[in-house]
Amino acid sequence: MILPASALARGGAIAACALLSGCASRAVIVDATPLWPFYELTMELPSTGTTTGYLSRPEGATDRFVVIVQEPLCTAADRIANGRSIGTAGLLWSEFKSDATFLQFTRPGVRAAAASHEKSACRTRRRESPGQLWRRAVSEATAAVRKNEDLPSTPTVYVGITDGALPAWGAAVSDANAGALVLINATLSNESEMLRLMQRLDARLRITIIHVDQADRAPLERALDLFATLQSKHQPASMLLFEGVGNDFGLTTDESRCFERAIEMLGEQVREPARPMTPNTPTVVDCKETAVENEREQTEDRPLKIERVERQGSR
Repeated sequence: MILPASALARGGAIAACALLSGCASRAVIVDATPLWPFYELTMELPSTGTTTGYLSRPEGATDRFVVIVQEPLCTAADRIANGRSIGTAGLLWSEFKSDATFLQFTRPGVRAAAASHEKSACRTRRRESPGQLWRRAVSEATAAVRKNEDLPSTPTVYVGITDGALPAWGAAVSDANAGALVLINATLSNESEMLRLMQRLDARLRITIIHVDQADRAPLERALDLFATLQSKHQPASMLLFEGVGNDFGLTTDESRCFERAIEMLGEQVREPARPMTPNTPTVVDCKETAVENEREQTEDRPLKIERVERQGSR
């Protein structure tokens, strides 16, 4: 069980405590509803109030705590309208389901943009940007889950997707247990926030940049500049560049194998950090070539399958 029965029984008491004695100053999980293979968590966060998250526990021991940051935990007025969200088809979760506690804030099986209307309006502090509020909410939710799951020192992996890149980065540099940060098609338009976050980096945090050459609202040049800056500062970093596909890594096209390869390489980077690469040189994956190889493999397999059927029929 994600929450022990005693914790569920205390749900009403926690709500009353929040109202009467200042418990609203800390994040708590008040309910957990099974949504196999996830649990739907109801959290009370100081930053965003009642907030929903989705948590899965590993099939074996927990080696890491993976936090996916893709959509805000509340709705901000300055959100980019009609922004396309990357759907992962569950492949990101599948990569880590065996050895990681996994937290995301979008309902499994639903495109992130489709669920945004269910969230409450953001209430920022004075001089606080929506992005900073987003970061604060992620940090609060992560701390609440870490406490509830008894993961006091488990390494955290933050995965920031498109607009979630900078909030994930902010949460990572604020987390003493953060071991890795992954930025997927990162939107890096806020230069002042990037400069602030860059100044807070230290060598314990490994950064992997995963980008396509045709990303929506996430120019490749900015990702390349970030990679070069990280290397110039001797920050542990690697970059995977996928060519020949758009924002979704080919998941919805004939190059879907390229997205699967991206997730596999992400898993490799997180579990076994790559050796130092040639300075300022990303690892390039040609997705068109990957698609051709995949089609060739399927074609080569076909005669073998036919031969087996013929042999079975001749017995």
